[in-house]
Amino acid sequence: MRNPKDICETNKTMAIHEIHNAGSGSLLANVKPRLFSLLAILALLAAGTTTTPVYATIFSEDFQSLSNGPLAGQGGWTGDSEIRLTTGNATLPTRIVDGHDVSGVTLPKRMTGVLHTIDLSSATSQIVLSFDAYATNSVTPKSNNSGVGFNGLGNGVMWSNGTSVGGAHWAFDARAISGNPSSAIDISGGHDSLAQMQIVVDKISLEVFGRWNFGAGQTGETPHYSVTSSAINALNSVFILQDFRDPYVGTDFDNIVVAAVPELASVYSLSALTFVACAWHFSKFARLHRFIKRKLLQASLL
Repeated sequence: MRNPKDICETNKTMAIHEIHNAGSGSLLANVKPRLFSLLAILALLAAGTTTTPVYATIFSEDFQSLSNGPLAGQGGWTGDSEIRLTTGNATLPTRIVDGHDVSGVTLPKRMTGVLHTIDLSSATSQIVLSFDAYATNSVTPKSNNSGVGFNGLGNGVMWSNGTSVGGAHWAFDARAISGNPSSAIDISGGHDSLAQMQIVVDKISLEVFGRWNFGAGQTGETPHYSVTSSAINALNSVFILQDFRDPYVGTDFDNIVVAAVPELASVYSLSALTFVACAWHFSKFARLHRFIKRKLLQASLL
């Protein structure tokens, strides 16, 4: 992040350079001091303002440092041993959570899950959970009821795929975190190819929503669902769910990332800080402007 004083110095130097190079026919030589000062202030503020959000990674898991086999017990993950890591497939070629690997599944087959605790206390605005997925619908057994989200089924929010009802789709489910039975939506597609999913939790507007990218221009955003601050503050884990109940299998997952986006107020704070710093620094620039004006007068340029 640039030092506000450095920003002032840069713009002041540029302004002095322009005055120094101004000839007798230059428009700058005839600019009134008041207008010149106003333009200088605008330049300073513009140089100190940015609206580009910067994501701060809170949690990241690509499974590359772990070993093939049960995920639980590795890298801070806990839960059922049926969820396994393998070397991957053509769509997700590196080590992945393999929902199609049933070698560790015990009878009776069931829905199973693992979780990793996370600390979201540093996030002040938006929290974004993103992951890659590969769910199958064109081959048997099909993927079903498997997904990734915050906290799990009891009080969380998640994306999960489905094939058993309504055709191949992804379901965004915020019913648990919102307490509203209507806070869910199904999005058709996203099977037999890479699906990139996001869950967004907004601590400022108190809402959650999802984004999806199924490739080939199939992108979108779900409705925004209202939640309470206490429900958001209760989020403390990333959850992976697999449904191994016959006649279905799970889904492949990789590249799980939880990131925080700063408040817009803090994004704009640099310009405010720049203005404060320049208010002091500009007083010296005003004196310099008067000095240059005298020199220009002496040279009969004004």
